[in-house]
Amino acid sequence: GWLSGLNSFGKENSILNRFLFPAPAPTYSWESFPGELIAIASRDGDIMPCALLPGMCSKLSGPRGPDEPEEPSSCLVIYCHANGEDLGILYEAGHWLSDTMGVHLLIPEYPGYGMFRGTPHESSVNASIETAYDFAINGLHWAPERILFFGRSIGTGPA
Repeated sequence: GWLSGLNSFGKENSILNRFLFPAPAPTYSWESFPGELIAIASRDGDIMPCALLPGMCSKLSGPRGPDEPEEPSSCLVIYCHANGEDLGILYEAGHWLSDTMGVHLLIPEYPGYGMFRGTPHESSVNASIETAYDFAINGLHWAPERILFFGRSIGTGPA
């Protein structure tokens, strides 16, 4: 019947995706975050923008003296953002999160959001997060046990 025809249309083309992934108009450009906006090749060969925000942490062994520098964080968080925002909207909040938690933050963009071409749907968003994870391990050389995932709103799904 009509239901099987609807199912054969596939999740990627579902009208539901328009409601689940309401991509805002891009709020940033490639020049917006010098040194913190990177480009990763997606599995489809497209250019996937990501924010890479460095984190610093305090020593756990007690109070720091005024001349003691902070140490680089020993943890990377892959942040899967909400459905109504892009990297430009959450850039300052990403810095706050990185500073507050003392972690490095990698924020991949979703297809159809910001400067990333494509169509957002469950499979394409999951592929973006997997690409970011592969990049963290093979490009940034993070050990898998030092990588955490954090999701907000629809980002909790891929996280």
